[in-house]
Amino acid sequence: MGWLRARYPHDISRVLLLRIAGARAVDGRVAYDIVNILGLLVTLIGLCCWCVLEAVTSPADESPFTKFLPWCAYFLTVGASLFYLCHRLTQAFLHITVSLDRCMTEYGQRDYHRWSRYALSPWLQGAAGLILAAGAPIALVVVQRVVGAASPIVVLPPSYFVLGVTGFLVGATAYWAVAGMVLVRRLTRPRRLRLYPLNPARTPGVEELAQVMLTAFAVAGIYSVLLLFPLFYWTSGVDDALPPGLMEPIRIVKLLLIGLCGLATLGVGIVPQFHISSAIRAVRRTTMLRLLRRIEEDPKVWRGLNSSPLTEILSKVSEAPASTLGSANVVQITVGVAAAILPTVIGLVNL
Repeated sequence: MGWLRARYPHDISRVLLLRIAGARAVDGRVAYDIVNILGLLVTLIGLCCWCVLEAVTSPADESPFTKFLPWCAYFLTVGASLFYLCHRLTQAFLHITVSLDRCMTEYGQRDYHRWSRYALSPWLQGAAGLILAAGAPIALVVVQRVVGAASPIVVLPPSYFVLGVTGFLVGATAYWAVAGMVLVRRLTRPRRLRLYPLNPARTPGVEELAQVMLTAFAVAGIYSVLLLFPLFYWTSGVDDALPPGLMEPIRIVKLLLIGLCGLATLGVGIVPQFHISSAIRAVRRTTMLRLLRRIEEDPKVWRGLNSSPLTEILSKVSEAPASTLGSANVVQITVGVAAAILPTVIGLVNL
């Protein structure tokens, strides 16, 4: 078992959301404590019961079963799914650790160790979650006060708690999108990876790493749409009820939020692929220069008068892909890009 494969299960157990679910390293794999799982299920059931109780005891003319309860279920479902999402993505990286370990140099191992020291800090992960946990209920208060009686939703006490919990889970998960980009940047610096000289893009480990990041890109796009959808719904069709001075600021804020989410999603997809492709091109260029210097030593081969195995190797290297992106990645790229730009398109149409 390689260095990275041996330590990675312990690193997974320090991911905050999985730690809450009771993740622990056992014999080179990740297991979950049943007590933590049951505790999360009890918490979820308790929140659902609280929401139902509030809906039952609220006045019927407020329509709590159509304007309150579905939104609680929506956000609780999104929040609960993030536990499964974190588990699947960390398992996807676990599956490529063996091949990635083989191409990682001593400098790469050192950089991974330095990255893990701060990336796995519970304080940083918790801070990212708490920022959204505090910001989401505040945003709900602001939207509700601005929209007022024209609001298509009913806000009850559980609304703030449900939104705060979901915000914490979203923030703690989004933190890893940024941490993942930082890790890819560190590992693709010079002398961090041993890439196959004749076809660096097909080096085992590097190709799989690009695939994992593309999957994260597609998932980030889908969740951006899921999280922005309530904003579109809650603020749609209320222009007539808004004071004249608030219409333009509301539109600007919506566009800023849409643009920020779109750029962040595209960053998850583009930035890691850019760094991986840069590392591949650097190895490919170095290999071609070494071959050209060898070919220059024989003037007849250099002028094309004699054949040489070196020219055939040079031809293969020059035809090798300069990126890990290909037809096999079309689905992830299409889903990610479409999900990243869809909120912007809808936002512009609704303005």
